[in-house]
Amino acid sequence: MDLNQRIIEVSDEILMTLLEFKKRHPDFTFSLRTKDSPQSNEPRLSIGRWFQGSNYIYVPLFKKGDQARKIKTIGFVLNFKPDLSIEKNHLEISFKAGINAEEEVAFHQALAKRLGVQLNEKNFGSLDYPNPTNYLENLNDYITRVRSITLELLEEHGLTKTYVISEEKFQKDLQKIHEIRKKLNKNIHDLQQPKLGEYLQILEHKKQIILQGPPGTGKTYTAKDLAEQMIFGDISTDKKTQKKRLEDTNQFELLQFHPSYSYEDFVRGIVANSEESGIRYETENKTLAKIAEKAQANWNDARKEINILAKEQQIIVLFHQFVDEVDAAIEFQNGYTINQNVSIVGVEPDAFRYSGGNWGNSLRMKFKDLILAQINGVTTRKAFRTLEGISGLGKQHASYFIKVLNQFQKAYESQLSNLSDKTIEKPKLKKFVLLIDEINRANLPSVLGELVYALEYRGETVTGMYAIDGNKELILPENLYIIGTMNTADRSVGHIDYAIRRRFAFIDILPTIEVIQHPEAQKAFQKMTTLFVKEEEGKKRNSKHLAPDFDYKEVQLGHSYFMLRGKAPSEQLHELKMRLQYEIVPILNEYIKDGILLESAKSKIEKLVEFE
Repeated sequence: MDLNQRIIEVSDEILMTLLEFKKRHPDFTFSLRTKDSPQSNEPRLSIGRWFQGSNYIYVPLFKKGDQARKIKTIGFVLNFKPDLSIEKNHLEISFKAGINAEEEVAFHQALAKRLGVQLNEKNFGSLDYPNPTNYLENLNDYITRVRSITLELLEEHGLTKTYVISEEKFQKDLQKIHEIRKKLNKNIHDLQQPKLGEYLQILEHKKQIILQGPPGTGKTYTAKDLAEQMIFGDISTDKKTQKKRLEDTNQFELLQFHPSYSYEDFVRGIVANSEESGIRYETENKTLAKIAEKAQANWNDARKEINILAKEQQIIVLFHQFVDEVDAAIEFQNGYTINQNVSIVGVEPDAFRYSGGNWGNSLRMKFKDLILAQINGVTTRKAFRTLEGISGLGKQHASYFIKVLNQFQKAYESQLSNLSDKTIEKPKLKKFVLLIDEINRANLPSVLGELVYALEYRGETVTGMYAIDGNKELILPENLYIIGTMNTADRSVGHIDYAIRRRFAFIDILPTIEVIQHPEAQKAFQKMTTLFVKEEEGKKRNSKHLAPDFDYKEVQLGHSYFMLRGKAPSEQLHELKMRLQYEIVPILNEYIKDGILLESAKSKIEKLVEFE
């Protein structure tokens, strides 16, 4: 990593921090680089340097003024040492008065005084942060305390409009940055994973894939990239940003299988809940059924006519007002009467709880059933029971359900008879992604059950082992994608049978040296590679150190063990030595014990840590 790469890395980190702050403070704007520097022949903006500076980073919050006056307001500055660590982090006020700039000069002088910055004869002053390595903490001080003081003084001097960047200007500059970041993301990923586009095509076609390979090849890393690309249409360079994006959307789920994982953990299972009258056993949807239900709802909504969807949304709003009224009645009257024997006794996020005096346990009256009936104009018990899509319990207890629906219809008779044809935005068809890490560590035939059929026949109903509200049906919709990862070196894991294997596309994710940047790490990787593979006549074959029962593609340690997180070269070298000594060499020695590598590999393994 050179200085330019380091500046790009820190610039992106600062940009993400500022944008996170803006989410919480919508009026916050700041200054971004809008073009490459005229003083330099080297590109800056186009390679990801979002802020001013040549061999440093200068982050202004306000307008910088024109070339004649050289007014820079106040900046947050980072300087780097030769080893690329942070040498200095300070606030800087620097300005040069131009014609009729008395107000600006007075403002800058007042700002310097408030912040304790001494200005010299050239109207320059700086104030160091005591701990420059904590630059993100210092940045937070800059955008909260320092910004607040600056805004106050701008207001006093009548310069707010002159210096504060408008939201329109900020968004225009930010859009340019976003476009460059998307292009850079693509270029970076083309280097790290040139076959990503091919993997996406396979996933789109097959709906479920398994990324397989030896440990350390970035299978989970690639899987998350695929998920983000499927959902958002781009891939974040910063993995913290990616993690937050995926966690914040309701279109992504991540879980890891283990040997004791079961159908009841993954699809549907019976859980015990306590009630005043005792223990209540109920079926609950688990990870797969939950995300499938969300995907199916989106699939259905995206295909509805706008006018129908608009009326449905109005009905849903009215119904939830009714839910609030029922909830209030329960709180103050200890129940909401359905008939003389049965009452609603509780409200859940998606259902009423209703019970009779001697029932023992309460049952669920799903909002979805009542809303569906209202959308279809149902007013009688018979029509309710025969309506397609009503749950099994809804049909069985239609007399209770229709009474509640009739009460809703009576309470909101006027609003329901005057639903408008207002225009709404048509819901977009979304892609939902389920990522299963270490998918082969569980007994897949047992975990998937009848869904082995549903994987191949998307959109078709299958009958599950457990019923929810009297309904055993399950559907895996077309817009649900499943990505699994599989460690091919782990021979202790479960076997994937042919029925399951033919329903997934298997993609090899293999080690590659191209993504390793540190020269010593590259050398160590090459040395390690000779334990597993050799080249003969331009083709890769098993090394003489690898047991004949194994294929190098299944067991060779991957490149991620050699991709270093340290910032400075000296830090990276230390990290590499630690990785070799405490991660890589122990695994290779285990390979010898397990019979994957032969005894002849022992001396070569010992030499891996011998480098300068």
